[in-house]
This record gives sequence, structure tokens and C-alpha cells, in this order.
Amino acid sequence: MKHKHHIIPKHMGGSNDPDNLIALTRAQHAEAHRALYEQYGKQEDLWAWKFLSKSNDWEWLQGDRNPSKRPEVREKISATMLEYHRTHPASDELRQRKREVKLGELNPQYGKHVWNAGPHPKATCVHCGKEATLGNIVRWHNDNCKYKKS
Repeated sequence: MKHKHHIIPKHMGGSNDPDNLIALTRAQHAEAHRALYEQYGKQEDLWAWKFLSKSNDWEWLQGDRNPSKRPEVREKISATMLEYHRTHPASDELRQRKREVKLGELNPQYGKHVWNAGPHPKATCVHCGKEATLGNIVRWHNDNCKYKKS
């Protein structure tokens, strides 16, 4: 499978013009971004290089190197989302559909057991006499009790 690589990266002013695109394998694409990162030191190339090389070393992504943590990136994302929602308001039909999903049978949690709904069944260990929830008795007592006489 071939990847489209921008000869002049978009983050450095490149375009999607066919003259600025080249087809590379994944390994070649990773190597291209490694070379760009080493030459120019742009975080976007570091990100692309590590991602394309399937690196398990993500320590480089801590702190200021993580694009989503940089204030200018967060502001740009927020402004983009605000603009989108301003120009694409939700219709009354969509609002009603969202409401129905949250309230009724369309809710994925509708009718499912709620773990903290009421008291859990209790049981008593036959060896030490301790009373606890049934799950704890099964796991830690009865056959597994430290007071069980062999």
C-alpha cells in the first residue's frame, strides 16, 4: 500500500497540488518524516515519523510535544468547533432524537443491571463465621478460607 507524502509538508506551507505529492511505502514515508524532523525540528514531523514507524516509544509525546496540549492548538480546535456548531445548528428533530436516546429503550444502558442498586446478597463463611458479600465469600472464604482445617 502506498501513502501520499507532501514533498513540502502542509505544516510548512505545502499544498495538495499533485506536483507536491509523492507515493511512498509506509517505511519510506516514516523515513521521510524522520529526515524532515532531523533537518527542521518540527513537532509535526516527529509525530508523523513515530506514528508511521509504529514506534512503541511514546515518551517523546509528553508535555509540550503533544500537539493537543499546546494552547495554540487547543484554541484552534475550540474555535473550529464553535464555528461549526454556529453554522450547523442542531435541528429540532436531532435534538428530540438525542433526548429519546438518553431517556428510553434506545439508551444502551436501558434495562441493564445497575451494580450499586440496593444491597448485595450476604453469606457466611463455614470455616471462620465471617459475614460478607457472596462474591467475597466465594473468592476468599469457604474453600479458600485461611482458617479452613485441612
